[in-house]
Amino acid sequence: MSRFLDGLNPKQREVAKTLEGPVLALAGAGTGKTHTVIARIANIIGRGTPPSNILAVTFTNKAAGELKERLKKTLGKSIDLSEMIASTFHSLCVQIIRRDAKVLGYKKAFSIADQSEQYSIIRKAARHVHGCSKLKPEDMMGEISKLKSRGISYDQFALRAIDEWELSLASVYRKYQEALKLRNTMDFDDLLIKSLELLQKHSPAREYWQNRFKYIIVDEFQDTSEIQNKLVSLLAQKWKNICVVGDDDQSIYSWRGAVPENILNFHHKWAGAKVVYLEENYRSTNNILKAANAVIGNNTQRHQKTLWSSLGDGVEVRLLEMQDQQFEAEYIVNEIKRRIRDDNFKGSDFAVIVRANALTRTFEAELNLEKIPYEVIGGQSFFDRKEVRDILSYLSVVDNPDDDGSLLRIINTPARGIGEKTVEKLGSWAAAHSTNIMDALFKASEIGYLAPAAQQACLGFAAQIRRWRNIARTPAVDNLVETIIGDVDYHEEIEHLYDDPLMRSARMEIAYDVGESLRQGMKNGSMSAFLQDAMLSWREKSEKKKDEESVKLITIHSAKGLEYPIVYIAGVEEQIIPHRNSEEEGTVDEERRLLYVAMTRARRELTLSRCINRLVRGKPSKRDPSRFLLEIPQELLKRESTKGLDDDEKEEVFASINAMLADL
Repeated sequence: MSRFLDGLNPKQREVAKTLEGPVLALAGAGTGKTHTVIARIANIIGRGTPPSNILAVTFTNKAAGELKERLKKTLGKSIDLSEMIASTFHSLCVQIIRRDAKVLGYKKAFSIADQSEQYSIIRKAARHVHGCSKLKPEDMMGEISKLKSRGISYDQFALRAIDEWELSLASVYRKYQEALKLRNTMDFDDLLIKSLELLQKHSPAREYWQNRFKYIIVDEFQDTSEIQNKLVSLLAQKWKNICVVGDDDQSIYSWRGAVPENILNFHHKWAGAKVVYLEENYRSTNNILKAANAVIGNNTQRHQKTLWSSLGDGVEVRLLEMQDQQFEAEYIVNEIKRRIRDDNFKGSDFAVIVRANALTRTFEAELNLEKIPYEVIGGQSFFDRKEVRDILSYLSVVDNPDDDGSLLRIINTPARGIGEKTVEKLGSWAAAHSTNIMDALFKASEIGYLAPAAQQACLGFAAQIRRWRNIARTPAVDNLVETIIGDVDYHEEIEHLYDDPLMRSARMEIAYDVGESLRQGMKNGSMSAFLQDAMLSWREKSEKKKDEESVKLITIHSAKGLEYPIVYIAGVEEQIIPHRNSEEEGTVDEERRLLYVAMTRARRELTLSRCINRLVRGKPSKRDPSRFLLEIPQELLKRESTKGLDDDEKEEVFASINAMLADL
């Protein structure tokens, strides 16, 4: 037996050694799926398959990087993994498209639109469409992204439109796509759509990638969209050695296109697929798992599995019932403070998990009051800041003459006299001469219909770009960001956007931080590689180094994949979880999965809390306990005295709970 199977339990070993044919590994929370995936890939390589014939798809660049690092440690330095692709779907699609971009009508050096660029294009497109000019670009972009995730083009959507609004949205969708194409730019959804289109319609590309990927492993398969499922199924069609790993009980991203039916129906789609249940949990105690199993067991559309642990029963799951959210925050924060002070815990041992980010406010205020360091996980990414995207666009313009998307983003940022009309004229000249806008900028003196002042502004900017490109070829590239910021007087842009001196200072510090990111990135590669990574992974970057000892405040969606010794789940009430719209939208099952995910983040202690009253728009509102609380066997719950309630109120609370239980 392969040495790579040592240390696996029988079910994990079955996944790791079944190499031929389709495999569905149903890996419950905390069941060691990553360890199992590493062992499977190591076993494949150990049996003589070149790493270049293996594709491992994850959902974050961080996870892909960690997978390769762990593989290196498992296999040893003698195995070269440089040709193995371990990446996100989007990174994989970039490689697929770049190889045959011309077939799709794109240049090889296409750019990838960031969120602010998408909104800008949508805003311009909507100006000329009836009923859309005053709509928020993020709302329209959200609707278009949903259509794209289902593989619906603007023509298809227009044909099935049922009212004037949908026809208008189809028109915005069309104009948006046309604008992206003119810029030689794709958005994240396009990467998937165009890759699938290429593989379906261009047999040389399809045969190349199918021949290459003899073994395919897809992690977090419950989070795949329709297009992602079609893409990976097409790639696996020749060899059929596809192993998908995931947990339908943790499918919580339908709002961004995830289709739980992909994992529910995998064994029907792939005839003869081996289905393996990983149910031994290495994270949590049995009382936590029993409570979580009881909740998720009420969903009917799922693979039936029951998590268990050899860690013992542990303490009971607690249920706190508070007068309002202020008492809830005070009680929990004071308990955390006491345990850090008296019981040798660190702040990072505690997580307060909530259904919506707005619910962290009272906890933040209380933690500030008690001077306890905390971190809100899931806030704005470093690479999503406007100033960061601006500086990255400057770098991309220096690095890639064909990146019209980045050029258009910063061509007049800060303002330098190149307005929209000038940009339109540059674009017209570029189209007429079959070139890019960068070339038009450099040849502005040849464009007779540009005003003299506009010509000078264009030529001045072109001269700066030329100088930066010269710097990029020298060791001074280390200070290129600082040079660009000084040359364009980016401070002026910050001063224009923000009135608060402290905010201006913080934003400029963020802009300069891109320089440090570039320096670090170029230690392991070129500026081109750094920029590609930044474009693909900006959503995952943190704004700054976080306090490792801080209490974590986190939404359930952001908590997936994390674990903490002690977890508090606050606001377990009707209208919060399940969300008030879930009944109407038919998403109660997903709300139940959300609570299940939150509960299974806890390793040793789990506390659920809910309020009797909650301020809603400044007014107290009576709250009912979440129906999911009533699905937990009461012998597993330890109710503790509530803070802020007198004895009569406590009796009323417990009586109402017992009455609801009696109705079940």
